[in-house]
Amino acid sequence: EARNLRGESFVVFTNEINQCIYDLLQSRDRHEQLGAIGAIVELVYVKCDEKRDAIFQHLTLVHNNYLHVMLLKADDEILEMAARALGVIAGKSQGMQTGQTVQWDITRALKWMRDPMMRRASVLLLTELAKNAPTFFHMHIKGFFEHIWDVMCDARLATRMGAVSALRECLVILAEREGRGRTTWYKKLLDQAQQGLRDPTPEVIHGSLLTIAELVHNSVDFLVGAHRFPAVCDAVLRFRDATTYPWANDGLDGHDHAATGGGGPGPGGGDTDMLRMAVMDMIPSLARLD
Repeated sequence: EARNLRGESFVVFTNEINQCIYDLLQSRDRHEQLGAIGAIVELVYVKCDEKRDAIFQHLTLVHNNYLHVMLLKADDEILEMAARALGVIAGKSQGMQTGQTVQWDITRALKWMRDPMMRRASVLLLTELAKNAPTFFHMHIKGFFEHIWDVMCDARLATRMGAVSALRECLVILAEREGRGRTTWYKKLLDQAQQGLRDPTPEVIHGSLLTIAELVHNSVDFLVGAHRFPAVCDAVLRFRDATTYPWANDGLDGHDHAATGGGGPGPGGGDTDMLRMAVMDMIPSLARLD
């Protein structure tokens, strides 16, 4: 119905929408905040004539700024939804100004990777930007691989799992665009992971196992072609046996579970279950390559 509005009436209508979204985002009710983010996503899909599309395009850029503020929230659901919304904007919007905004989003998210307090938001956003705007993201692939390892070994389990998703999307981009150059990044990741498996801290070992799992899924030729696979299998399968863990003889089950995200996902919680589950999840993939 709003498509039939003309001139100033249409501008007034979009301003009212924007004010409503802004007010909802400022609400203390998280459900209203989530509703506002959902409304932003819906507006991205609105199609009008060229003049009205330009107005909505400007509105999208305003909403992009709103969403970045939401990424500073502690609420995980709001973080995830805001990141998805920014990904949709990156993938659906057009124009030079929007392209510059996407580049800025990627650059800012890469900077956040170096801030332990912002790493969770960073990997959520990078995952969505890599998925929805791979051409833009490919320009920043070096910056991503220079910092992803620290995030893969973050003390918080939720951050590590978010980093896995971001790494997965970047490996897809590598496979599609990098040609022979991708081997450099595969080798860097594998070297870091193999070294990490010798580290005494559970989060680093866990990050190493998660990294290897993504390489197994996304770089088969690299692992098999250069005869790296047997050594990778031996290193991973060593962690099936809890007696091989660095803390096996100290009477403790790893480190402080509050620091690692409240304990692992295994039935008994704790670092041992977390690492064992990572290995068990990988075994079918290793078996298919053997």
